[in-house]
Amino acid sequence: MAEKVDDGYPPQGWYPDPEDSSYLRRWNGAAWTDERVPASRGRRRLRAHDAEPVPSSGASPADVTSAPVLHADDEQPDAPAPTTHDLDAELVRRQAEIDRLVEREEGLARAVEDRRAEIDHIAEREEQLVQRIGDARAELAGIEEQVAAAEAAQGRLAELTAAEAVATEQLAQRRAELTQFDQQMVEAQRLAEAELEELRAAVEETHQDHAAATAQAEETSRQLEELTRRREDLAREHEELTRTYEALAREHEQLTHAHDALTREHEELAHRHAGAVAEYEELTRVHEELAGLLEARRAELAEVEAGVAAARTELVDLGERVAAQDLGLYDYRHPAEDSVALATQLAALRETIVETLRSGEAITAPKSFKLGHSSSKGQQVLAEVTALSLRAYNAEAENAVRTAGPGGIDGALTRLIRARDAVARHGAWIGVAITDRYHALRAQEIELAGEHKIRREREEAAAAAAPAARAPLPPEYVPGTGTPAYGAGAPGYGTGGGYDSGAPGYGAAPGYGTGAAGYGGGPGYTPGSSEPPSPVTTNGRYSH
Repeated sequence: MAEKVDDGYPPQGWYPDPEDSSYLRRWNGAAWTDERVPASRGRRRLRAHDAEPVPSSGASPADVTSAPVLHADDEQPDAPAPTTHDLDAELVRRQAEIDRLVEREEGLARAVEDRRAEIDHIAEREEQLVQRIGDARAELAGIEEQVAAAEAAQGRLAELTAAEAVATEQLAQRRAELTQFDQQMVEAQRLAEAELEELRAAVEETHQDHAAATAQAEETSRQLEELTRRREDLAREHEELTRTYEALAREHEQLTHAHDALTREHEELAHRHAGAVAEYEELTRVHEELAGLLEARRAELAEVEAGVAAARTELVDLGERVAAQDLGLYDYRHPAEDSVALATQLAALRETIVETLRSGEAITAPKSFKLGHSSSKGQQVLAEVTALSLRAYNAEAENAVRTAGPGGIDGALTRLIRARDAVARHGAWIGVAITDRYHALRAQEIELAGEHKIRREREEAAAAAAPAARAPLPPEYVPGTGTPAYGAGAPGYGTGGGYDSGAPGYGAAPGYGTGAAGYGGGPGYTPGSSEPPSPVTTNGRYSH
């Protein structure tokens, strides 16, 4: 074997650096490495790397278009050393090959950018599809809310049915009481029969109201379904008319072009021109008729949408009543509802109570509260404590109204005050308490119940003590009219008292009899007033 000759040529695997030709860079068969040496010293300095095998899976950049470089230890050991001219030519070839590789790399970069643009376009389409899916889900949620509102309306219908059963039971009790009263007092039979007829009329009216409410609910549901169907039919008809209109418009345009062509050939085709004009006029008339029909359908669609909006408003009102019941304020039967004089005042008082509860003025609570350094948990606990406090207080107020009587008003007001104090005591750690305004309104409601029961007992006592020849009693006396009650000249509720604005509450002395003290001497509650009565009232025996 011939002896290796060191001709200064770079060892195998080392080539001129594409970035700087004054350096040699190692090629591992697949990619450039980070090993670099100056070209003037690399030929001899890196001779030790000749023994390293070159990977067979790849080739050097110079091997792509040119033959491999021969070394001194290759198959031609006796070949002369390359001259400077040969090295320059080889360097030019290598530089040209590198330029081609750079151009190819730039082409690949442009292809990558094109693919990225396509990917961005696909991503935009995907976002649009996701947004459309979100809109569809929102629409589905709206439909589910409408279904929930309809179910709430059905629940209200069930409550009306229960109220009818309670009214029927009360009617049976009244009939039993009237039977005993008839056995004891024969002379008062005419009055009892009149009262029984009134009760029957009231029950019949209740039945009629319930039937009317049921029929109205069913009619509303049926109208809502009918309006929905009509809206869908009108929408489909509108689409059909729109398509017909577009078809007629296209046909009109075609006929216009035909008319222009016929105009140019008018001298030769006069009879065809006349027929085309007649057809054009007919199509114009049909177009006008369809336009008028389209406007009529649009007006009907607007009426249907207005009906749907009204139905939705009724459902929203029902939802507000359900929200008030969640805080313990129920639409229970108040004893003063049977009184003509007290019913109006009771209705105004209840409306003020509901508005106070809805506006958040029924209970005081801090605006910011943290539990364990967490504002969200603090607000949740605050909302739960507030709701439970209102439910407990409203339940005690309702029980006090039911038990308030001629001798039980003081006890009912005492229980209400204790409930208010209990809420303040248990909610002191968080700052929750019932407001004086709301407490005064509920106390006024209890006093109305006691007032009604006192009046009813006095009327029954007066009826029992009346002589047999006494004429039938007139209708219930309305305070503030100045007319004596239950007959001319008989002492009644008094002429100076009344529920009007600015007058003394429940009547000044005398009241409820001959010379007896009135139920209260303070100013009465004025319906519609923005300010409630003072929380300190009196019935002559107890202050609160």
